[in-house]
Amino acid sequence: MLKFFELIRKKGTIITLNILSEQKDFEMSQNEFIKKLKKCKNDLNAYFRIKKELLKYKIISFKINQNSKKIIFLTELGKKISNLYK
Repeated sequence: MLKFFELIRKKGTIITLNILSEQKDFEMSQNEFIKKLKKCKNDLNAYFRIKKELLKYKIISFKINQNSKKIIFLTELGKKISNLYK
């Protein structure tokens, strides 16, 4: 439980959850995601620092779509967590 709160307290976690939870189907291309981070003037490093942990705890995941683009999306656990912070 302590790891969960440590993870949530990190800036990149909330930013990632907020951006992905606003999207249809809770997913978007990685390029669009990075552009949105830059546009919102969020610290890219905050996301990159937390990315491995979000993947490790299965909060986010990646897939390749039909156009061979890398898609970042919230897993079921990620959706549940993002609902807690709305």
